[in-house]
Amino acid sequence: MPGKWITVAEKSALEPESAIGVTHGDIDIAIYLIGGELYATDNICPHAFGYLNHGYIDDGQIECPLHGAVFEIKTGRGVTGPFCNDLKTFPVRLVGEEIQVEIPDTVAV
Repeated sequence: MPGKWITVAEKSALEPESAIGVTHGDIDIAIYLIGGELYATDNICPHAFGYLNHGYIDDGQIECPLHGAVFEIKTGRGVTGPFCNDLKTFPVRLVGEEIQVEIPDTVAV
C-alpha cells in the first residue's frame, strides 16, 4: 500500500556507518547510513522500549543497547537475542540533501 513521502532529516545529520532517530507523528524511525546507502527501520526495539539509534552498528546490523537483540538493518530481520518480532522497514530516499521516508497512509503524521 503506497504511503506519503515525508522529509525527516538532512543528509548532513548522518555520519557514515551511523544512525539517527527521528519522530514524526506517531512513529519513531531510525535512519542509517551504511556503506553509503540509506536505510530506515522502526527505532524502538520490539523486545523492550530501547532506542535503536543508540545501539551498536556492526557489519550491517544494529544491536539494541538495552538487552542486546540484533537486527539486520537492510531487512529488519531479527538475528539473535531477545526479540519477539522483526523490525518494520520503510522505503527511504534522498531528494537533494533531504532524507525522505515513505510512511503508510494508516499512520498519523
